[in-house]
Amino acid sequence: MSRPRAYTVEEERAAFLDAVRSLAAYWSTQHASHTPQRMCDGLAFSILTLIDGLSGESPGMNLAIAVHPDDEAYCKARGENWHQNGLVINDTGDYLHDDYYDGSAR
Repeated sequence: MSRPRAYTVEEERAAFLDAVRSLAAYWSTQHASHTPQRMCDGLAFSILTLIDGLSGESPGMNLAIAVHPDDEAYCKARGENWHQNGLVINDTGDYLHDDYYDGSAR
């Protein structure tokens, strides 16, 4: 028996992608009871639930902004707003999957 260890980046990435593939496969079979838009919404909601860590497939994950190193200077020179590198967008105390439908109930 091997000693317990932390999962590697490769293992975590593979597990995440496998979970997303599983969700896509599930939602692709729901055409009899849902419209195409509802199926796309269902897949998006399911992926956000996965990221939030509430699907049972994996722990929660942080989504962080990753920009080109020159982005801030470029946007400033054009008088535009810029994205903050490293900003975690789901560290607000709210779940992304809950926010998905806010203001757009179907």
